[in-house]
Amino acid sequence: MFLTQLFKPFGYFKIKLRHKWRIDWAVPAISALLALWLIDKTISVTQISAAGGIAALVLSFLQTLPGFYIAALAIICSIRNPRLEKTFDGEPPKVIVRVRGENTPIKLSRRRFLAMLFSFLTAQCLLVIAYSIIYIALNDFIVGSYTLFFGVNNFIIYVNAFIYLTLVCQLSVVTFWGLYYLGHKLHTSEHETE
Repeated sequence: MFLTQLFKPFGYFKIKLRHKWRIDWAVPAISALLALWLIDKTISVTQISAAGGIAALVLSFLQTLPGFYIAALAIICSIRNPRLEKTFDGEPPKVIVRVRGENTPIKLSRRRFLAMLFSFLTAQCLLVIAYSIIYIALNDFIVGSYTLFFGVNNFIIYVNAFIYLTLVCQLSVVTFWGLYYLGHKLHTSEHETE
């Protein structure tokens, strides 16, 4: 039960919404591949995790984000607005919950959807911060042991860089998606066009 509670912010991935996988995985992975290709062609992939490199710069920015996510989460959970209790117009997001031992799909209210989204962003950001610290700390070991692994290390460097960039891109894309819902979608009706 304790672990279930610790990982509850990642329940965001259980939200069912058409094309949500694009926001969660496709756009971040494609963005990470493009960034990795650009970094490989301009500087070096090993410079991502080098001291003063891209990961260090991203880390200094990421360290400020959890406070903003928590503030957004606090506002979403505490503000009294009847619109937050309604579902989104059109196809609302759904999640499967256990009711009396049976899996039941429920439509998420705007408040619950946004709370799940910003809870996920907070947890994801904390994990990316920890990953960044470990990534930077292990850079010298991974790059320095290139001769020991006879090229396998090069693969490890690229895979590690791809995972890191995907997580950072995922955090960015989902943040912008959350801002879209918070700043625009929350205040529009089904009769308005985008």
